Amino acid sequence: MEVIAKTSRYTRDCPNIDRGASIRGSLKALDHTYSSTEMRRGWVSNLTDAGEGLQLALRGRIRLRADLLGFDDREAALMAQTARAVEDVMWYAVRDVGQKVLAGFEGDMSALPEEVDSLLASRGSIREGLEASTSVSEALDLMDEIGPSDPDQLVDGLEDQLRNRIEGAEPDVIEEYRFSALELLANALLASETVSSFSSQSRIFVPRRMET
Repeated sequence: MEVIAKTSRYTRDCPNIDRGASIRGSLKALDHTYSSTEMRRGWVSNLTDAGEGLQLALRGRIRLRADLLGFDDREAALMAQTARAVEDVMWYAVRDVGQKVLAGFEGDMSALPEEVDSLLASRGSIREGLEASTSVSEALDLMDEIGPSDPDQLVDGLEDQLRNRIEGAEPDVIEEYRFSALELLANALLASETVSSFSSQSRIFVPRRMET
């Protein structure tokens, strides 16, 4: 949720965008994100879902700088350039959310990249893999602690259960929840340049910077 809210808000300050999204843009992006999650029959939204939700919600709510559009006025070209701009802004939002996690992490920072890489490369259960990944486990626990505590900010009872009584959730739901957190942690390490890439980076969504 925080990545979506920040992305929508950052569009109002992005130098590539003449007109940013209103608060309603965040709400619509959340709706589209949940829809994307439901369409793939998932329980927990990840960054891919958020990216798709933001693209759909902000497509008609932001206006790019005229010089970024060039002379190609085809609708497809406009949509493609807008999509690149939204993904660029999302990169900053993911970076800033991730920075908060890394700043509060008190475990072995040097072990994080290797453990994240190992978990992404493994085709087994992330939940089981965390038992041998002490640093990542500590980071994910921290993410649970610093997440939104206001009930109005929580998606529904499922999120409350995952954060406070996770052992009672279904195994596949827990797996999605842990993967979503691992994906954000991996992005945090990439954005901070703690690591340049992961061996199985294709498993996660990494927002791309816009070339201008």
